[in-house]
Amino acid sequence: ISLSGEIEQRFSQASLHFDRTLFTVAGEYAVKDYLNVGAGFRTLVLQDRESRPHVRYRIHADATGFHAFSSTELSLRLRFQYGFEDILYIGYFSQNNFISRQRLKVSHHIFGTRIGVLASVENWIRFNDPYGRPFFKIRFTTGAQYNLSMHSRIGIRYIFEHEFNRVYPTQYHILALSYSYRF
Repeated sequence: ISLSGEIEQRFSQASLHFDRTLFTVAGEYAVKDYLNVGAGFRTLVLQDRESRPHVRYRIHADATGFHAFSSTELSLRLRFQYGFEDILYIGYFSQNNFISRQRLKVSHHIFGTRIGVLASVENWIRFNDPYGRPFFKIRFTTGAQYNLSMHSRIGIRYIFEHEFNRVYPTQYHILALSYSYRF
């Protein structure tokens, strides 16, 4: 069993605009040599168009299968997450806050260094969509991380998100900076 905490800052609009700050606490358990299960809680501080902060929360449960080839690892993660706005009131499932996310990721540790690189693709499926369009977003990510110690690391990622099955789909270019610590 392992516990981790992560702080992440995201910027959008060519990295000039504060997008959100994320605080995540998660636990993970190795069921098999190739399968982990986990759960976590995330607090998000978002900024709206008028630059006012808003707080949101998410809980999630994961199952991640992986296979390593020398310094390269291929993983497939299935995540179920539920988002809500008030810590004391979890809304109804009909508000489209229940999401399934599937991520395929390849990561590579550069031999003899503390540096790793990664790339992933992830789709988002919304349950209880009133219009019958459950697939609504895809995310492409690339990045690098530097291991400060056996327990902590910093990272930088570029995220491209594209919405679809909407009248006016949006595209997001996001720069994410993170620090994580694993107990």
